[in-house]
Amino acid sequence: MKKECVINQFFGLGDIMFIEPIYRHFHNQGYDVVAPINPEYLWMQEYIPYVQFKDKTVYPYSYETVEQAEDGRLHIPLRFAHPLLRGYDLHYGDDRKNWMGDKYLYLGLDKDLWRTMKFERNGARENKLMELLDVPQKYNFVNEYFGGSLERVEISPENNLPNIHLKKVEGYTLLDWLKVIEYAENIYTVETSILWPIEAMEMSAKEYHLFPRQPWLEDTKYIRDYLTKNWIYHDSTDI
Repeated sequence: MKKECVINQFFGLGDIMFIEPIYRHFHNQGYDVVAPINPEYLWMQEYIPYVQFKDKTVYPYSYETVEQAEDGRLHIPLRFAHPLLRGYDLHYGDDRKNWMGDKYLYLGLDKDLWRTMKFERNGARENKLMELLDVPQKYNFVNEYFGGSLERVEISPENNLPNIHLKKVEGYTLLDWLKVIEYAENIYTVETSILWPIEAMEMSAKEYHLFPRQPWLEDTKYIRDYLTKNWIYHDSTDI
C-alpha cells in the first residue's frame, strides 16, 4: 500500500499551478499525493489527474501546523516553505521576491523546476473555445483581472490588432484558454496566476507586456527574476 503525501498549499490558483512539478516529484517517488485546496480550484483535478485534490473546507487537516503528525503520512507544509527556509515568522509576508522559488528550495529541489509544469489539456475544449470567441488570425491576448477575478487593471494595447480578453465563459476553465494564449500575436497581462503557464509554455508572441497589481503594488520588480521571455514591464504610471 502506498504512503500518502499531503501537500499543505490550499491557495491560490497560481501557487497550485506553480507547484505541479512538486506534486509530480512525490508522485514519482511512489506516494499517493493528496492536496486539499479551496473548493473553487477543484476543477484542477482534470488537469493534474494523478493528484487527489480534496475540498479544504471539509477535509480534516491541521492547516496551520508545520509539525509532522505521527499518522503514517508524509506532511509537506508548503504554504510555509518561505518562512521555514529563511527563519521568518510563519506569516511574514514582506519578502515577495522569494515566496515562490522557496517552495522548491525548501524541498532541496531546483528552484527553476517549476518551468517543467504540465497539465492534461483538453484539446477539443480549447478548440471549441477558440471557435466560440471567434478568434482571428492575429490578435492581442489581454488579461486585466487578478485576485480571483475580483480586481481589475485596465489595459489598452496600442496597436491595430483586435483584443481577445480573458473572461469567464460557462463550461470552460482558465487552462482551457491556453491555446488562445499560445497563438496570440502579443500578450498583455496583469501579474497574476496565468503568468506561470505563459512563462512555461513554448510560445511565439512578438511582445509580452506585464502590468502591476495597481493600486496595491507599484511595479513588478519582485517577480522579474522568474521571467525569461522578453517582457516589457509597465509601472503604475503607464496604466
